[in-house]
Amino acid sequence: MEGKYSRELIEPGRWHVSVAMLRITTEEGIATARRVMQDFNNLGLGAGGLPKVTFQGVGEFQKGRVAFVTVAEGDEEPLVAFISTVRARLTEAGVHVLPDEIHPHLTVAKHRGEGKNVNMLDLRNFHHAVFGTQAVTSLDLCSHFLPKSPETGYYWSF
Repeated sequence: MEGKYSRELIEPGRWHVSVAMLRITTEEGIATARRVMQDFNNLGLGAGGLPKVTFQGVGEFQKGRVAFVTVAEGDEEPLVAFISTVRARLTEAGVHVLPDEIHPHLTVAKHRGEGKNVNMLDLRNFHHAVFGTQAVTSLDLCSHFLPKSPETGYYWSF
């Protein structure tokens, strides 16, 4: 990728919607969470079928350090319901799910340095843009707390 924010842009193959932050401190906990994720993947991601999500508009977290594409109005409720089901199954299996609020979004850029951010004025033309519809196709267990993988430069996936 080239251009003004090329270092900050996340490769499309690494785009994801986070469904839960977990606190896992043992190998057994990782195995349990992995089993729950695999059960969803094997069963077509739950009885409700595969959620389809339309992404529309842009936003930012952490004073512009993270830029994201938002979930279109009307698609957020079914996605939040799906995420709530995933979180409930993880909790039922004994995995510690952190009690954060659910704000589904697709992170597309992150600054990796102090005091830097994405200039949201550069994104003003995209506030109402429709970025397309995507089906949820898999659930992965990734670590945000371990150092990034030296092979991929991205989160470790279990």
